[in-house]
Amino acid sequence: MLCAICQDTFRDPVTALCGAHNYCKTCLTQHIQACINRYQVPTCPSCRIPIQTSPSQLHVNVALRDAALASVATTSVVPAPVLSGGGGGGSSVKQSPLPISIVARRITDTDKVHIALSVPEMEADTTMATLFITVVDISGSMGNSSVDTTQKTSDAAAFSRADLVRHAVATQIGLLRDEDEMALVLFDHSATVALPRTQMTAGGRAAAKTCLPRIRPSGGTAIWAGLQKALTIAESVTNKNVVIILQTDGESDPSYNPPRGIPDTFRAWLDAHPTTKLTLHTVGYGFGDALDMSLLRSLSNIGSGTANYIPDGSMVGTVFIHLLANLMTCQYRGVKVHLPLQGHCIPVGFLQAGQTRDLILSLSDPVIEITATADNTTEQASFTLTAATPTVTAAEVAWPLIHARLVTELQDALTTAEAGSDYDLGSLVSACRAQASNPSIKALLVDLADPDIYKGQLGKAFASRDAFRRWGRHYVPGVLGGHKNQWPINFKDACSTIYGSANTRRLIDRGDEIFTSLPPPTASCAAAVAAASAYSGAAYVPVSSMATLHQSSGGCFTADCKIMMADIRIKRIIDLKKGDIVWGGHKVLAVLYTPVQKEVDMVTFPMGLKITSWHPMKLKEDGEWVFPVDVGVTEKMFVEAYYNLVLESGHTVELNGYQVATLGHGFYDNNVIAHPYFGTHAVIDDLKSHPDWESGFVVLNEKDVVRSSENGMIQKI
Repeated sequence: MLCAICQDTFRDPVTALCGAHNYCKTCLTQHIQACINRYQVPTCPSCRIPIQTSPSQLHVNVALRDAALASVATTSVVPAPVLSGGGGGGSSVKQSPLPISIVARRITDTDKVHIALSVPEMEADTTMATLFITVVDISGSMGNSSVDTTQKTSDAAAFSRADLVRHAVATQIGLLRDEDEMALVLFDHSATVALPRTQMTAGGRAAAKTCLPRIRPSGGTAIWAGLQKALTIAESVTNKNVVIILQTDGESDPSYNPPRGIPDTFRAWLDAHPTTKLTLHTVGYGFGDALDMSLLRSLSNIGSGTANYIPDGSMVGTVFIHLLANLMTCQYRGVKVHLPLQGHCIPVGFLQAGQTRDLILSLSDPVIEITATADNTTEQASFTLTAATPTVTAAEVAWPLIHARLVTELQDALTTAEAGSDYDLGSLVSACRAQASNPSIKALLVDLADPDIYKGQLGKAFASRDAFRRWGRHYVPGVLGGHKNQWPINFKDACSTIYGSANTRRLIDRGDEIFTSLPPPTASCAAAVAAASAYSGAAYVPVSSMATLHQSSGGCFTADCKIMMADIRIKRIIDLKKGDIVWGGHKVLAVLYTPVQKEVDMVTFPMGLKITSWHPMKLKEDGEWVFPVDVGVTEKMFVEAYYNLVLESGHTVELNGYQVATLGHGFYDNNVIAHPYFGTHAVIDDLKSHPDWESGFVVLNEKDVVRSSENGMIQKI
């Protein structure tokens, strides 16, 4: 019986607060302290559930310690190789050997076996070097608006798909590390290599940025031409993780396709180049029948990658950034689980450090030998399951069981719905409701059955044939891929909160900062939108920041919002001052004032609250943290300034009858409220050095924000 952190027999084992995973006391203590030092909420290294426990509260599990000493289960683990960075700069990725661990347990009273594959959590910036070959469609249709204006209008309507792809690629350039490489291929009726294979040092990033203006719409759509150029680049690469990301908004013009068709030609190329190890991921932009998502799914399946869907501008940043972060933290690719005695080989795909991959198999054999291999290592890990190996109950592996059922049902649902028939997820929903006390299952239930218009998208995708035809058939494959790989796909689906290592989350946060801090692209469709606005009598206001289209946290409220005080009096935010005591007995340390002086989007509520889209709030005191944009009405209005607060304790105020979080709150209830900087004491520590701090009225301007000169990320206030 092994500790998942040190990969050795338990020494003084303790059970994490999640109740499902055990570690050596010393190992878990060091992990908790490391998280605290990085201003991160401590989470279980295996399942990522928050374990808000101080090291002093960990107690040795005596029964488990005795069982570990008596266990006769045999296991062996092997270190991963240190991989060369390769590329023009000749840099190497500084990695410690990261062993693959296999743990298998029979589930009592069933014929099922739970197999868990894992790699210990990595330190920051020790992830595998990657060559990203970005293939971008610049055909004429990429000049269309990024939203379906027959269904809705938004700020994103002024941007073409090419505008937003250009911004996403700019974000990618800022996010990649020095040891990573990038190549850029552009295609319309033909393809060209705009950026050859380039190391992403400062000079490499500068060179890549000069290619961005070339992402502009022109001729037809020759997908194979673009893919073929990418494969030629990949063919010359050894000893590096190679990723191709193909981005398009339509279907390939038949006249440009190879005689055998694109999928068969791609498959034949891979067969002819067995030593070239790569994964192909597709990103489909658009809606309705114009997008050939079935082709993109086929290509990603052949290329052992994922199919991703971006319906409009609001999802460009989050989908693309999550995909990059997942791929940058992939430690092993082409992972397979072998059961030699049973003659089975099960493809697993990707394995990230810090994220467990779960398998549920029906096996009743008395002895089961299990090995794991990967494309990027010649080593393997092994485990032998015998009758003497400890078992687990179904309740202890409730999430892996539901997860396995979810993946199977989504695959069946896709096949059935694409054949024109209805598929009912009701049985799966009922099973989830029966186990909703499990936090992961509870999150899945939100995606499957929440009646809110902005939630329950997975269930709504199959609710009608029209919904499935218009968007469900594009959306579901991406969600299915996320669950298969057990990695997060965006910040809007609840289930994305249960996946992803701390390192993956750090990269997602970095990507968010880069995406929103870069100047917005020139809006190619602005003239058409402005004309339509003039016709309707509404003024068109250009987007001044990409945060308008992409945010996952942060924000604040207006001066006239009303706050409840400790003595039940009501004050306007503008009248609040240092030393005031708000409801709950919490003292105000500072009022923050950020000048705006322009028309912006604000979310409004019946009792008068006006708040920015992504500032965490609760609709009722015992409710969950939610984003205002998901539950209120968005209106454009002139705002003089944003206000926020720092409290001595409590870190929640009642504004116009709603619970609203304040800075440095330290809450980690869900992915809405958790934030690695603005939700920690670090932001308060930084504010204390502001010259206005002692006065209690802090005016924040852009000059007060320290950004990285390399990528524009906010480093501190």
